[in-house]
Amino acid sequence: MTTRSFSVIRRVDNLVDVLIPKQAGVDTYRLQADLAVDGTFTTIIDAPIASGYLDKNVDRRKLHAVSNRDTVRVVFDPDTFSGGAPTLDDEKQFWLRFVPVTGGAPGTPTAPGLIIPMSEYHGTGRIVFSGTAPNGGSVASSLQADLPRGAKNITIQNNDSGTTVLYVAFTVGGSEIQVAAGESYTLLEGSEDTILVRGSGATCAFDVSFIRALPL
Repeated sequence: MTTRSFSVIRRVDNLVDVLIPKQAGVDTYRLQADLAVDGTFTTIIDAPIASGYLDKNVDRRKLHAVSNRDTVRVVFDPDTFSGGAPTLDDEKQFWLRFVPVTGGAPGTPTAPGLIIPMSEYHGTGRIVFSGTAPNGGSVASSLQADLPRGAKNITIQNNDSGTTVLYVAFTVGGSEIQVAAGESYTLLEGSEDTILVRGSGATCAFDVSFIRALPL
C-alpha cells in the first residue's frame, strides 16, 4: 500500500474532511484541485499549520471530533468552489493534490487523489476516469493517480489509436505491465489504491474503471 501525503477521513454530501501529516518546516498546507487527473491544478485552500481550514459553508453538525495533533485538518464543501476554475461540484468527481509551502515558497506537489461523489460510493456501477499518460522511459516517469482505498476489479484501457504501448504499475517503483494499443488489462484479485501509467515513445490516452470504493 502506498504511503499517502494526505487522507480523506470522511466524505459525505457537501463535506470533504482531509488530514495532512505535518512536515518539518512547512507552515502552509496547500490543496490544489482539478477535474482531470492530468490537469494543471489550481490552488483552492491554503491552510495555516496553526489552525488548519474549516469552510464556513460546512454544516458544523456533520463534523466529527478528530485527534490530529500531528496533522493539519482541512474541511470543505466542494460547492464552495463552484464559481471558479476549476468548477467543483459536490455531485461529480474531482482530483486533489497537496503542495507543502515554506515561507511562501511552494514545494513539490504530490500525486493527485480521486475524490468521488456520494452517488458513486453507494452506486452499483463502475467508477470511471480518463487521462493521458506521459511519454516516459521508466516507471519513474509515470503519472501517478491515487484511488479511493478498496478499489477492486480495476480495468485499464489503452485508448491509443496507433501503436503506443501503455505501461502500468500499481506501486511506486514497482514492476510494470504492458497494455497494447486498443487493448485492456483487468486486475481481478485483491485491491489497489494507486495506479502509475506511462506511454512508451509517445503520450497515451487511457481509461480506468473500478468498483467498491472507500475513502482515500
